[in-house]
Amino acid sequence: MQLEKQKKPNARKLLLKLLGSRDNIQMNASAAVRVGALFGISENNIRVTLTRLQSAQLITLVERGFYKLGDKGIRFAKEIHQWREDEDGLVPWQNDWVVAQTSTLPKSDKKQLRNNERALKLLGMRKLTNDVYLRPNNFSGGAGEVRDKLYTLGLSRKALVFSASDFDTKAHSRAMGLWSYLKLEALYKDGCIEIEESLLD
Repeated sequence: MQLEKQKKPNARKLLLKLLGSRDNIQMNASAAVRVGALFGISENNIRVTLTRLQSAQLITLVERGFYKLGDKGIRFAKEIHQWREDEDGLVPWQNDWVVAQTSTLPKSDKKQLRNNERALKLLGMRKLTNDVYLRPNNFSGGAGEVRDKLYTLGLSRKALVFSASDFDTKAHSRAMGLWSYLKLEALYKDGCIEIEESLLD
């Protein structure tokens, strides 16, 4: 029986995973090239990727030519690790919601608009009406925890994020309809994958 050929990893994702696998990991370009070679990634691809990651502030150059995760990369790595444990941090839902209100955000900044949409999606926020997104308020840290996660994932800090519970009958019914078909366990398990894939943008 012939073994299935494994897909070659993306250089960007490989380097970020290596640097984010433990706290304070540093790697020089030569080591990165050697690791890339193990996965069939060319030296040029690795070096170009290091330059692009540095430009995107996902990694930073430290003394003696070593790279480590930059502030943005650290935030993403932290969020990925937290997602692996989020299911343990859930609490019984009390029929209230976390709401993100984005009507004050400009639509002209296309990059920020994409970041907003990605962050809302990754946290499972569903669109109730124009510029109003929500999810069940079932994280142990409540709306504050969701707010911090959204900001970490790139939502503009000008967006309003708060808890709400007193919807009228029509709004409540619509909100419940957004969630009735979702398998929340699958959502949380897929969250890590989506966050990691977002690093490829």
